[in-house]
Amino acid sequence: MGEVCHAHPNLRCLVWLGLTLLHASRGNRAGCDTMFCPVNWTQKLRASNITCNGTSCYDPLDRLTCCEERAMCSSWPCPQNWTLDPATRDARCLRKNCTFDADVKRCCDKREECAAGLHCPPHMVYFPRQVEEAQPPITFCATPQCNMDTDLNTCCGSRAVCDTMPCTGNYLKKSNTDVVFCLGEHCDPLIDADTCCDQRALCNTLFCPGNYTAKPDVGTTRCATSICSNITDLETCCDELSSCATLQCPEKYILKLGANQRRCAGVNCSADLDLDQCCNERPSCMSMQCPEGWALRLNAKLISCAEAVCLLSNDQETCCEERGNCTSFHCSPALYKLPKPIAPLCAQAECALERDADTCCDVRASCTELDCPEEHVHRPNAAKAMCALASCDNQTDQDTCCELRALCGTFGCPPTHRPRSNVSGTRCMAARCTLGSDLFTCCEARALCTAMSCPLDYIYKPFAQVTLCNATRCVDDLDRDTCCDLRANCSTMACPDHYVKRQDPPALCNSTICGASDVFLCCAQRVKCATMACPANTFKRKSISYTTWCAGPVCAQEDVAYCCDKRGDMLMVILGIAGWVLAFMMLLVIVVFWYYEHPEGVIGATRAWYADYQKRKQARIRKVRRKVQTTGTNDLRQTATAPRPRPGSRAKMVI
Repeated sequence: MGEVCHAHPNLRCLVWLGLTLLHASRGNRAGCDTMFCPVNWTQKLRASNITCNGTSCYDPLDRLTCCEERAMCSSWPCPQNWTLDPATRDARCLRKNCTFDADVKRCCDKREECAAGLHCPPHMVYFPRQVEEAQPPITFCATPQCNMDTDLNTCCGSRAVCDTMPCTGNYLKKSNTDVVFCLGEHCDPLIDADTCCDQRALCNTLFCPGNYTAKPDVGTTRCATSICSNITDLETCCDELSSCATLQCPEKYILKLGANQRRCAGVNCSADLDLDQCCNERPSCMSMQCPEGWALRLNAKLISCAEAVCLLSNDQETCCEERGNCTSFHCSPALYKLPKPIAPLCAQAECALERDADTCCDVRASCTELDCPEEHVHRPNAAKAMCALASCDNQTDQDTCCELRALCGTFGCPPTHRPRSNVSGTRCMAARCTLGSDLFTCCEARALCTAMSCPLDYIYKPFAQVTLCNATRCVDDLDRDTCCDLRANCSTMACPDHYVKRQDPPALCNSTICGASDVFLCCAQRVKCATMACPANTFKRKSISYTTWCAGPVCAQEDVAYCCDKRGDMLMVILGIAGWVLAFMMLLVIVVFWYYEHPEGVIGATRAWYADYQKRKQARIRKVRRKVQTTGTNDLRQTATAPRPRPGSRAKMVI
């Protein structure tokens, strides 16, 4: 085949050459990963790195080289808590040696846990006992399914009877301990105390009777049995309460009736704890009804009666005093008229202004009771001012209680308002005009610029919504310059890139300066060459048709030179295609002959070139060293490096 390819190289020769190089790299021997091992045998680990004896692997010849026999499940002892499955005794493991991860479920069955498959009888308990000290506790049955006959002694142990455990300390043995079982095979006082013993009750569980109270240490003192009783544990847990007769009531208090039968809260009576139980507060003089002509003393709330009930016979002098007469009271002229003709009694023994003014004197009328005449209003202090007599009169009290209302002409309107035209005789609400009460009476609001319509060639100023006209209504001639700005003309517009001015644009922009919002109003976008229809004998330039722009919004005759190319001769196109085909064929021939000249292949040629390059490099280094030793100089800048041989050179060197 090589001689034929040398004389007539073609595509089949190239395929043959590639297969030859592949078999040469593997030594023509097949890998064990291509072999099918017989039943109960499996490929060895890393079989791809082991080779058969020939170009193909065969069972009798290469079995021991590529395969290993799988171990039997019966030869492998199942791990702890697992047992050999009789159905898989003759089964095979995955490889030569059985492993837990790969073969435990294939060869063995999981032994069932005692707690999951076996219920111990009431007199027995689950107990993980050890067969030997070196082995872990047995917690599994002997087979995959627990059996009461074979696994009872393995999983369960007999529970001890409570009668074998003594109760100590604060515990007493229960009455039925001969039929009560402990939790384990042996009774443990720490674990089985509540099961076998009754704890002696604490004294805080005993309710002491009426005349007794619990002792301070009832939380730690225990009764004789598990249930406290007033018959056996009264003296142990309770103290008798003291009688109220032993309590000395404090000042302003007196012992209640039947104090001997009343009990204090504790063993000893205390005024802080037993005051409400044993004592009654002596009533204050406020509960005393004084006789006619007498009145309670000013400090009657602080004075206590002698007994539990206030009585005139015991407490009149203590709680009451004779009332004074109004003849000794001086009426204030600033607030009151002359004293009344018949002077009554005052509220207390001494007459006082704050208590007896209304009783002893007639009150002057307030200015608020006077109706001020038209164009007048009450003075600001009218609530505190008084008329001359008990009733007010305009003739005598007008100047004291009233003042004249101010005219609107004295009021200055704010900048947002202007004075009304007919307010010369209008008066404000008070003697001084104020913004809060008189703004709408004396002034009227100026109109906003937004109430005015600007002419067609004008536009609202930026702050027209807060700018005010001169009057309540905006007028075009007077407020145009205040509210409006003249719109800019399209002739001042500078169109951006790829835009040109329109032939007949509108005269005005949308604002005082032509901006980005006016581009489509004043300018037209130029189109790209891709939209142009090139004339006959020309075609579009594909490389620039989507990046080159025409001169206007529509491509015209003057854009042909930029967007179109003239069509060439068809012969030039055919010659160009033929040139590419010829070049490809020549390249293919060169590749075929190169493989023919280098039968060792690409790898062998590269190794030969690299070995030749290293050999020439070492020779050059030895030459330079000899020169240095001869001349004694170390200047190697003029030393030229040997040229590297090209990979296509005919270097014949076997590695």
